Amino acid sequence: MEAEGAISASEQRAARPSWLSSGSDMPTQALRTASGIQSYQGNVVERLQYLLEIFCNMVFVPTLEAFLEMCADHLTKRTDSTDSYRN
Repeated sequence: MEAEGAISASEQRAARPSWLSSGSDMPTQALRTASGIQSYQGNVVERLQYLLEIFCNMVFVPTLEAFLEMCADHLTKRTDSTDSYRN
């Protein structure tokens, strides 16, 4: 009895979609036609575009802005007539 309950619970968990299986919401035969392949490809491209936009906005652009600011702070030409680093 206990083993049957464990098996049925396991089957129910296996039938539930997880984040791994939610990558493509299509039937198993969808890749047999050109329209099915295009639909799948569009879904993948849309998800990658979303991820890339988040990465660019949260990591890449702020890093570039900080780098440019640091370059502007440290690489500006000195206008002093006495440059201590050249003596």
